[in-house]
Amino acid sequence: MAPIDSSNYYLAASAPSTSVRQLCSLVSHDDKQIRRKVADNPRLPPPCLAELAGDESPEVRISVAENSATPLPILELLADDPHPDVRYAMAENANTPTHILWILVHDDNPYVVARACQTLTRLADNPINLLRCCA
Repeated sequence: MAPIDSSNYYLAASAPSTSVRQLCSLVSHDDKQIRRKVADNPRLPPPCLAELAGDESPEVRISVAENSATPLPILELLADDPHPDVRYAMAENANTPTHILWILVHDDNPYVVARACQTLTRLADNPINLLRCCA
């Protein structure tokens, strides 16, 4: 396995040819944009996603929440993230598990609540009953 050329870290973070080992090495990169890009990668293993779920940057944590490979326990932790932008991103993502959207319906932030209700409404078979629940 050849080392990643430092000028190509950003590209390597999303490249299908980048090994899992190399992807995991980017999790601790100094540049948050590289960490954000690697957090988007669906080939990133759960332990690396878990590490990025605790990243100091809300943008990185949003990428973890939006990654289709992120395990449910990590998503459940992110549903209680201290930064409202992370919870808002989860609330607007139609791929967020329904039970997490229901948790976000009871968020302290009214924007998160409204977005979770809108997402649930889009997903619901009966939007009228769902709107009554969210009101």
